[in-house]
Amino acid sequence: MLQAHIDFLPLAMKPRAVAILVCSGCSLAAAAIGAAALVVVLRKARGRRRLEEARSKWAKAGENVVVLHQFPRAAIRNCLSASPFAVKLETFLRMANIKYVTDTDFPLSPATGTGPWITINSEEISDSQLVLEALTRKFGNDVRYVYSLSLSLVQYLCVLYIWPSLQLSFSSQRALRC
Repeated sequence: MLQAHIDFLPLAMKPRAVAILVCSGCSLAAAAIGAAALVVVLRKARGRRRLEEARSKWAKAGENVVVLHQFPRAAIRNCLSASPFAVKLETFLRMANIKYVTDTDFPLSPATGTGPWITINSEEISDSQLVLEALTRKFGNDVRYVYSLSLSLVQYLCVLYIWPSLQLSFSSQRALRC
């Protein structure tokens, strides 16, 4: 391609033309790299500014109010989050009667890049299990006991009411086979 553009030039001018074409190509590449770097820097600055504005909004949520950061929910009303970890955190917050608000602008933690995460009193905690442990220490609501008690109650009711009817259906199926 380069050869086709300089074939018409006299022999004495050909080296200069090649040098000019190569240098102009280098300067275009350098300009493109510089523009790409500028775009990256401006996006990072805008992201930092957005994060600082959001942090000031989260601080206004109140003392001991948890801001639960999760992915947006479906448009269906009263639909749970698609993330099981977000559902786990939201269930814990409801069972422990801890005030919380949800935020979907930043579903991933800026520090770790994982979600869901919480902000409480300007402290950011990610990883759902670490969040549960921190909230249990802070508020003293250990819902594991309540959960295990309600689970054992459900198990008892299943054994008491459902299991006999299942046994009856199994035994009647066996009787029909004979």
